[in-house]
Amino acid sequence: MTDHHPVPTDVDALIVGGGPAGLTAALVLGRQQRRVLLADSGHPRNEHASRMHMYLGRDGTDPARLRRDAHAEIAVHPAVRCVDVEVSRLEGTAGDFTAELGDRSVRARTVLLAGGVRDELTPLPGLAERWGRDVHHCAYCHGFETLGRRIGVLARIPVDVVLARYVRDRFGSHVTLYTAGLDAEDEFTAEALSAARGEGIAVDAREVSGLGGAPGSPRVEFADGGAEELEAIYHRPAAVQSNDLAAGLGCTMTADGLIEVGPDSATSVEGVYAAGDAARMAAAPAPMQFVASAVADGQRAAVWMEQQLFTRS
Repeated sequence: MTDHHPVPTDVDALIVGGGPAGLTAALVLGRQQRRVLLADSGHPRNEHASRMHMYLGRDGTDPARLRRDAHAEIAVHPAVRCVDVEVSRLEGTAGDFTAELGDRSVRARTVLLAGGVRDELTPLPGLAERWGRDVHHCAYCHGFETLGRRIGVLARIPVDVVLARYVRDRFGSHVTLYTAGLDAEDEFTAEALSAARGEGIAVDAREVSGLGGAPGSPRVEFADGGAEELEAIYHRPAAVQSNDLAAGLGCTMTADGLIEVGPDSATSVEGVYAAGDAARMAAAPAPMQFVASAVADGQRAAVWMEQQLFTRS
């Protein structure tokens, strides 16, 4: 959602990313009377999903509705501007960052990186068309809606066997794990597959050639000409940063490619903060990439950004 007012050239905070984390931070800082510019590419990670879950008071809401409502709340604060444009370049030091947005240049005292991550889907025919609808990446987010259905899990890496076991334990007795591409001789994989079979999971090693079927009835198609009808599929593609701004600034990254932050959401670069799916505290055992978590991250980051702005004013 683009604000058609003039884009400011000097702000207290530049927020990159208009998802739950970035929008929450914009609201918090706007309420503190800070001059804020939020720049968003317009392609949220969950743009293909029609429902979001585990956000109290909004369970089952369309993510697009959440974004619209957020923009309406932020619009009350005239010092906040939201623009649909990518930040192509970002450099500088604490108190004096410069960003390029299209043909415009903006100076900012602080920066919040909240651009999220991008799921890198494989070119498997039919996957992109069903992504976020019949094919899900998160059993926490969508498991309840697949309760009791015929479920398939398309494995990409060995730990996906654990995903299949979790889905079988919590949501369905009819689970098939498709393992083409996994090394069944690997010790971890072999043990996990043995456990999966022992728990009643069907393991199919045939090469998957594509996905078909009508909405709500996805079909796994095999290279040998066979097919299997399902009602839901889980698949976890690789996820990467949605932009290279953190790397360009020199922010420390975690081993899994996320922006490392401390308890105050600060990165290793002074004046730069990160929140949402793109960020992770080094001590956290795993990323918490949920809408509610992103909202909390955005609020935490904004509070500490505000404190930095206040103490350095």
